[in-house]
Amino acid sequence: QKLEELIDIDDLGDYKLTREECAKIAGGFGATDDSVAKLLMDVVHEDKNNLQSVVNEGLTSAVRAGDYHTSRQLLILYTLVASRGGYESDDSSKGSGIMLLKNGGGSG
Repeated sequence: QKLEELIDIDDLGDYKLTREECAKIAGGFGATDDSVAKLLMDVVHEDKNNLQSVVNEGLTSAVRAGDYHTSRQLLILYTLVASRGGYESDDSSKGSGIMLLKNGGGSG
């Protein structure tokens, strides 16, 4: 997908969507690495046990849409977020969820 076509999940904040709904939109339409990483970090900070469920929703939508780039993106970001356990400080992750990627690798 072209970068211009990717959605920034943060722009959906006015719609009062659940984390699962945001993941479905990200999976179905594609989203920026920053916004997906921030979504997953937010889930970890709110309810770490819900992380896999949110990722599963996004993956399901991505596979249905035939968007294997987004599927791969979700799996990579999920792995990074889950392995870090969401222990990034609030100050370091504010404004850019991708901060954890800069310390732990990239999504290609």
